[in-house]
Amino acid sequence: MNRRMILLNLALLALAGVLVWVLRTNWLEAQAREREAAKGTSRKKVLSAEERTYEGLDKLFAAIDARREPELARVGALHRLLVR
Repeated sequence: MNRRMILLNLALLALAGVLVWVLRTNWLEAQAREREAAKGTSRKKVLSAEERTYEGLDKLFAAIDARREPELARVGALHRLLVR
């Protein structure tokens, strides 16, 4: 009986935590909407994972790779000088 009461209390505590979290997110969303209405601005639309394109990441990785290659060439040249 005592173990059941502890589990029930933990479940109720978890439920209360979820409820507080949902209420807080709704309140923050309402505050943001009020702020937007007062300023006359709107937030950018957040894209879902399916809608996102990662074109910029390909360019970023290409730029990173391009910067790495000269360093490797310098290390190779330095190694050749030291080996002689």
